[in-house]
Amino acid sequence: MLSPEFSSFLIQLEANNNRDWFAKNKAKFKDEVEPVFKSFIQSLLFEFSKIEPDYFNTLDEAVFRIYKDIRFSKDKTPYKTYMSAIPSSGGRKSMTKPGIYLEVQARKIDLYTGLYQPDPKTLLSIRKYIIENQKEFKTIVTDSEFLKYFGEILGEKSKVIPKEMKTAAETQPYLFNKAFYAISPIVDHANNMNKLKEEVLTRYKIAKPFILFLEEAIKIN
Repeated sequence: MLSPEFSSFLIQLEANNNRDWFAKNKAKFKDEVEPVFKSFIQSLLFEFSKIEPDYFNTLDEAVFRIYKDIRFSKDKTPYKTYMSAIPSSGGRKSMTKPGIYLEVQARKIDLYTGLYQPDPKTLLSIRKYIIENQKEFKTIVTDSEFLKYFGEILGEKSKVIPKEMKTAAETQPYLFNKAFYAISPIVDHANNMNKLKEEVLTRYKIAKPFILFLEEAIKIN
């Protein structure tokens, strides 16, 4: 998966994140990085299609470009130093659906799940759904396998929540979250495409109850 050439390019890009260097090395990116990553995602999508044929995307829908949108960013470096994809429903053009996101850097691989930036209306729906289904939510986020692979639910916290939610928040502090996502690092499998694919599939299955819970929550939006 992460060949020496793949990793080397991303490491060099970290130190030379500018258009001149990238232009001189674009052929390497096109030959040794982009097709390697796309080949892996394509094989991953094929495996996903066996278990959920209507849920996952095409390759073009899933894979992000390496070029950054720097219009509203303080960081003006023009390129990402990683390859990434959203294989699940909505793909890279929809950040409003719960699912999984894979990010491959030179030195590490992370699988994300959940919902990163819900709008205020969606956030309110999630909070209400958690209150109405507290036992189910607690069971999901405290499941031993989920904790083993993903750990705690992450997300920036609100300092203030609607007063009608404060009592529930005493027993379920995740109601203060502005986002609901978790990260699963994948280690030791970067050079074995089949093993890496198995790890992603395994972790998706573990994350699925959390994804389904969020999907149900936003349906009432």
